[in-house]
Amino acid sequence: MESLNIFLRDSLFGRLLNYASKGRFFSYNVSQTLEDEELPSPNSQGQIIVGFVSPDDKDMPHNWPALARMVAGLNLLLLNFSFYAASALLTPSISGIEEEFGATTAEGTLGLSLFVIAYGIGPLLLFPLSSLPTLGRSPVYVLGCLAFCLFNIRTALAKNLQTVLVLRFFGGFAGSTPISVGGASLMEIFEPNEFPYAIAFYAVSGVCGPVLGPILGTLVIERWDTWTAILWLLSGIAAFTTVSTFFFLPETLSENILLRRAKRLREQTGNPAYHSEAEVQSPTTNLALRIIKDMDNNLKLACLDP
Repeated sequence: MESLNIFLRDSLFGRLLNYASKGRFFSYNVSQTLEDEELPSPNSQGQIIVGFVSPDDKDMPHNWPALARMVAGLNLLLLNFSFYAASALLTPSISGIEEEFGATTAEGTLGLSLFVIAYGIGPLLLFPLSSLPTLGRSPVYVLGCLAFCLFNIRTALAKNLQTVLVLRFFGGFAGSTPISVGGASLMEIFEPNEFPYAIAFYAVSGVCGPVLGPILGTLVIERWDTWTAILWLLSGIAAFTTVSTFFFLPETLSENILLRRAKRLREQTGNPAYHSEAEVQSPTTNLALRIIKDMDNNLKLACLDP
C-alpha cells in the first residue's frame, strides 16, 4: 500500500493531479512533517531551511519500500533497453528506405548516423534540465518518451527522404533521456551497496538492445513487408514507456522533493519563512542561463576529461 501511495503521489501523474486539484488529491501530511522534523532556527534572512527529517526520511528515494524501488528500477531498465534497441532496429529498414525514396546507400545509412549523433548530443541539454530543482527528473523522462513516440509516428508517415532524416535526428535527441539521466536516477534510488548491482543490470539492458534490435527488426519487416513497420513498433514501445513513466516513476531528485516540501509548508502553515536549500542558493537565477552554464560544464567535461 505504501508503494502504491508513492507511485500515485510522487509520479508526474500524481504531481499534476495534486496541482490541478489544489492539493485535494494525493496530499501530504504536513503536520506529521512538522512533528518529526527538528526545524532549524531562522537564518539571518529569517528563512527556515527545509531538509530531510533524518537519514531514514521516507521521502528519500533510497528509503522507499523495496517494491517501489524495484518497479522504478525496472522502468529505467526498460527505457534503456528500448532506446538502445531503437538504433539497432533501424538497421534492417535501410534497404527499404533506399528503395522507396530512390536513395543511395550513403543516404539510406545517414538516418541511422543522425540518430546516433543526436543521442550523443542530447545529454548535454537533457541532464541539466533534469537537474533543475523546479523541474526534476520525471517530467524529462515522460516528455522525452512522448516526443520520441511522436517523432517515430511522423517518420513512418514521411513522404520524402529529407523528412525522414530530420525526424530521425530529433527522435534520437528526444529519446536519449535514459542515457542522460538513468544513471543519476539509479544512484538516487538505491543504497551505495546496492548501486553496483543496479548499474550492472542497467548496462546489460543497454547491451541487449543492439544485440536483439536487428533480429526483432528483421522479423517485423518480414512479417509486414514494409520498413515503416519498425517505426510503428518503436512508436508502440515508446507509447508504453511514456505511460509507464507517467504513472510509475516517482520523482528522485532530492532538490525537487525538498523544494515541493518547502512549498507545501508555506502554503499549509501560512509561514513564508520555509525555503529549500535550492531556493536560497539560486532564488532568481535565469533558467536559460543556468541551462547554458550546465551545458558548458558538461561539454568541457566531455572534451577535456582524460
